[in-house]
Amino acid sequence: MKGQTNVIAAFTPQLVRAAAERGVADLINTSSVAAQSVLPAFAVYAGTKAYVSHLSRNLRAELGAKKVRVSVIEPGLLDTELAVPRRQR
Repeated sequence: MKGQTNVIAAFTPQLVRAAAERGVADLINTSSVAAQSVLPAFAVYAGTKAYVSHLSRNLRAELGAKKVRVSVIEPGLLDTELAVPRRQR
């Protein structure tokens, strides 16, 4: 979450300048459908993705007037080792 916030903070001035020069700029974040769901054993993962999704919505409200479009992509779940309980790894 700190890394996401730091990167956005570093690039926001450039996005605002680009939007002023070109009429629009885009900030696209990647979250997960887990941000919108309650999933057993995914509390930390889902929480960090919920942070990204909610941050994106707030940034959309803050930067929209400056012609910076903020989007968030929330891909679905995949069958990976993340879904395997720790004791089975």
